Amino acid sequence: MIFKTQNSIPDLETIAKNRYENLFKVYTVQTNKKNYYYYNITNKIQIPEQTNSQVFDTKVFDKKTPWTIAAYQLYGSINLWYILSILNPNLQNRFFISAGEEIRYIKPNYINLVINSINE
Repeated sequence: MIFKTQNSIPDLETIAKNRYENLFKVYTVQTNKKNYYYYNITNKIQIPEQTNSQVFDTKVFDKKTPWTIAAYQLYGSINLWYILSILNPNLQNRFFISAGEEIRYIKPNYINLVINSINE
């Protein structure tokens, strides 16, 4: 069994560096001389308890907001919804940020460092 990132496998479509799928390594199994690819979706990201406060900030949303829209407002990309979700595991609704809820997020000028570390 071999595992790689999706973008390092020529048979698979190249995906943007900020996509959720990059969290998971792609495993390859061969059957009857044919390759089959799959993600190990049991992987997870853990954010250290002790984090640099210069990297993080908080925001309160004044109306019910989907994670994708919050990501777009903060980073200019809906693809980074999973970063917000990972940083805020205790929110009540896993699909929306409720009005009045405060979320923690990585400041935009640091997000590329995080994305690059995921893609290493």
